[in-house]
Amino acid sequence: MGIRLIVVESGAAAPVEREFTSSPVRLGRNELNDVTLSDPFASEWHGVIRFDDQAVYYFDLGSLNGSTLAGKRLVKNTSTTLRPDDVLFLGRVRLTAQQGVVVLDVPPAAEVNVIDELDRLGYAVRPSAFRRGTIACTGIEFCKLALIETKGRAEVLRAEMEQRLPDFDTPITINVNGCPNSCARFQVADIGFKGMVSKTVDGDVEAFQVHLGGQMGTEAEFGRKFRGLKVTVDEAPDYIERVLRGYLERRKGDEAFAAYVSRADEAWLL
Repeated sequence: MGIRLIVVESGAAAPVEREFTSSPVRLGRNELNDVTLSDPFASEWHGVIRFDDQAVYYFDLGSLNGSTLAGKRLVKNTSTTLRPDDVLFLGRVRLTAQQGVVVLDVPPAAEVNVIDELDRLGYAVRPSAFRRGTIACTGIEFCKLALIETKGRAEVLRAEMEQRLPDFDTPITINVNGCPNSCARFQVADIGFKGMVSKTVDGDVEAFQVHLGGQMGTEAEFGRKFRGLKVTVDEAPDYIERVLRGYLERRKGDEAFAAYVSRADEAWLL
């Protein structure tokens, strides 16, 4: 059994195709590696690929800047099974405060291929306003402080808004938090949802307290909140759509959502 690697490096004129018939294949900056990398953010001995008749495995050798597969950081010193056409990023992949992924040092010759591969993995390089601006804390699945589930809720909100308002192109942030703590910074979002449990005649239901018009920067302020204003998780898509349609109808020129909220009548935001 053999493997074929296509190596794409920053600054390289074109990708380099290499074939290997013996395992292991070592990758890193040291010249003794089977694949020598020039990227200064790769480690001397970054990782190793092993293969046999059944499978192909990648093992990060405790590299300084790590390895990424399918948008996920790999656990160092642990084997990961590779599939045909998998793309490994070694070195400079970063996460943003808005839960975005930044792939650095992509050479121009590889840009189209990288964009296509990221799209295949579900990472849109040119996302909608809602995909770009929606974030969530870890929620009750991973956090003992959370009161409600958040990741799945945020994904439903994002998908619903893309379907209901497909032409919405104004920057907007929707931050979904699972408890009164502020891991997802709901107080400084355009639309901030603080998770809570609401008691109804039918029992407890997951709900959100609403915060509107928060922002960071030179005009930083916490969002407005209204006494008693809360929506259940099932009502949240309708609420967001209603508020954003009102914003589109009443905004002045290219007025930002936060500026609109600061002057809006309370009735417009309920």
